[in-house]
Amino acid sequence: MKTKLAAIMFFIAISMFIGGVALAEDVVYVVNSYVHSASPGSSTVSMIRNNTFAILKTLTISGEAAHTVAVSPDKSRLWVTAPRSDIIFIIDAETFEVSS
Repeated sequence: MKTKLAAIMFFIAISMFIGGVALAEDVVYVVNSYVHSASPGSSTVSMIRNNTFAILKTLTISGEAAHTVAVSPDKSRLWVTAPRSDIIFIIDAETFEVSS
C-alpha cells in the first residue's frame, strides 16, 4: 500500500511540471509536451507501471502542447487534449494507438 501511495504522489508531483497524469489500475498514463524543444509540434503519452516505474509504451502524437489525459470509465480508452492544436486524441488503451 505504501509503495502504491508513493507512486501516486510521485506522478502527481511530476504532473505539475510535464502535463497530465491519469491512474488506471496498475498503470499510470503521463502526457509529455515538448513546447520548448526542437520538436514543438509533437507530444508523447507514456504508459508506466506504477509499482516499478518501468515505461511500458510511449506514443508520439502530433498535437502541439498536449496537456491533459483522462481514462474512460471502462479503462478502454484515453482522451488526450492538445489545446493549442484544437485536438482531442482518443487512444485505444489496449493497442496504445490513436483511434481513427
